[in-house]
Amino acid sequence: MTDNIDTADRRPLAAVLRDKIIDQIRQMELGPGDALPTEREFTELFGVSRPTVREALRLLEQEGWVRSRQGKGRFVTAQNPIDRPLTTLEGVTDLMATRGYRPENRVLSVTVSTASVQESTDLDLGLDAAVVRLERARYRDDTLLVYSTDTFARDLIPGSLDEIDWSGSLFDIMESLGHAPDFSYAAIKADAFPANAARALRVKQNEPWLVMRQKVIARSGRPILLALDYHRADSFTFNVIRKREPSSR
Repeated sequence: MTDNIDTADRRPLAAVLRDKIIDQIRQMELGPGDALPTEREFTELFGVSRPTVREALRLLEQEGWVRSRQGKGRFVTAQNPIDRPLTTLEGVTDLMATRGYRPENRVLSVTVSTASVQESTDLDLGLDAAVVRLERARYRDDTLLVYSTDTFARDLIPGSLDEIDWSGSLFDIMESLGHAPDFSYAAIKADAFPANAARALRVKQNEPWLVMRQKVIARSGRPILLALDYHRADSFTFNVIRKREPSSR
């Protein structure tokens, strides 16, 4: 049976096939060290050419999903990176859940304080407005994958903060309260892990982390969230489709 490629997807065919192969790895429940289907099997399964299959597998090798053994084929790596598309607004909790991971979400702190001048500006708040600061950590197999700090206006949450289960999706919480996230302004850079949090979470200061800073805008147009997520660099890949603009000449 052929699993046809979505012809409506405008990305390069190898990039589309890469995603299909990742789905296949999960559907087959392949674990670390398990062999992938052969190039011929992928060609027959997806109805594409062998060069396209090879290019898709090359992308997966570059991203750490698979490794090649001379004369033996390709195998699933010990720890697959979590793929985070830059073009999709998706919370960390939802991101990991939709990719088959069941992380342990630990709520480190939930506090209320006065917004800084910059926070007041970014969240369009008045002076001395109260904000909630939510600090969380996501683990997989006792390994810290994501450390997050989220800041949002206190008036977005009616009632007591103690009544909220902060270990779940913050986007779902916001949507349930009538503040559905619509889009975000995001920036990513490599940075050191915060010193105070590193001591508390026993993180080595020389480990690489990818930091995503976001301002999330609700469908109403109101800025509702300032999110700062530290991703373990060897556990995440960020991808984006780039298109060459036509020449102005």
